[in-house]
Amino acid sequence: HVEDDELVFDFTITKGSWFGLGYSCSMTDSDMMLVESNPDGVITITDLWSTGPVYPSKNEHQDYLPPEYFVSPSDEQVKFRTRRLLDTGDINDFVIPLDEGFVINWAGCPCSPTMNYHG
Repeated sequence: HVEDDELVFDFTITKGSWFGLGYSCSMTDSDMMLVESNPDGVITITDLWSTGPVYPSKNEHQDYLPPEYFVSPSDEQVKFRTRRLLDTGDINDFVIPLDEGFVINWAGCPCSPTMNYHG
């Protein structure tokens, strides 16, 4: 949902897993967010830029706020929130429109705490 000039993401993820979210229909020229959870449920959020079907590079500017944790629904999951400005001013960040739809892509794996091959 949107609060002021920020997009707010609420997620529940299995501990020891990862997922990525991209603002395009493929990995080519895509602004991405990577969420990794270690087995203890500590979340790392990384702002990435992808040029194609290879491991994306870390953006110079990390525009996602650190996670805010909530009471998790189970011992195997962690629930958290992060935020990002709709328009970060970063040339490698997608400007999130409020008045039109846009495409996203995603990938993830419940079997690894760090991003791995998923093609």
